[in-house]
Amino acid sequence: MLQDCDQFERALLEVVFNDIEPLEAITVKLSLQPTAGGGTFDVRNLQRLLLLLIADDLVGAYLIHAESPFVTAVEA
Repeated sequence: MLQDCDQFERALLEVVFNDIEPLEAITVKLSLQPTAGGGTFDVRNLQRLLLLLIADDLVGAYLIHAESPFVTAVEA
């Protein structure tokens, strides 16, 4: 179980470090990642984990707008 949690966090970081990724794309990519046990990740805790990563300054979250300012940082 703990191995799956660590693997999920690593997989999440790999997805979000690519560049700007919509939340929907992150969810889809993670739901396809295999776990150590051969299943798939449960993405129900994705929001909690993303907030922890944002709070630790490991990733950033932004709202994208059609007009200026085009991006607004989201605080954890």
